Amino acid sequence: MNVLILLGMLLISGHAWGLETAKGDLEKGINLAKSNKLEGAITEFAKAIKMNPKYASAYFNRGQAYGLMGKIDKAISDYSKAIAIKPDFESAYNNRCNAYITKGKNDLAILDCSKAIELKPKSTFAYLNRGRAYNNKKIYDKAIIDFSEVTELNPAIVEAYINRASAFFGEGNYKSGMEDIHQAKLIGAIKDPREIEKLQKVHI
Repeated sequence: MNVLILLGMLLISGHAWGLETAKGDLEKGINLAKSNKLEGAITEFAKAIKMNPKYASAYFNRGQAYGLMGKIDKAISDYSKAIAIKPDFESAYNNRCNAYITKGKNDLAILDCSKAIELKPKSTFAYLNRGRAYNNKKIYDKAIIDFSEVTELNPAIVEAYINRASAFFGEGNYKSGMEDIHQAKLIGAIKDPREIEKLQKVHI
């Protein structure tokens, strides 16, 4: 057999082995993360990335683990790497949006969630997070539109009612705000009256 052909076959075989190994490391990391063993999960995700530096899912999952550990800057870095490898990675935009909100970078969050919505127009998570970012910027009319979209797509997502109530209170529309609080109570999310007072006092 031609030496060059044999060498090519070995390279292809080695590459395939590397990809399979990376996939196994990713699965191990995901299982560890599910058991809340985040340090171990990060180690496995790092192994997967070492075997396959273009493994967008490994960066994404490591970003999630960093986020759960409160290491938001590292989470953002990994989500950004996942997006660079896979520009249509809707979940990575969503998660980076959420991380930006945690950092108080609401303008960047809005851009990411808008991109996630462009990629997946019925993403309740993206609408919910973009609404939160608008709420933080006191752009209550746009926040209300996004939270309303969530309630249309999935009426069972209680966070949409609670956050929309906060936006209504911000506008001074206490009637609509209390209607959303009532809806949240019906779903069973609000049991302590002090929680309602906290929502109202944010904007008083």
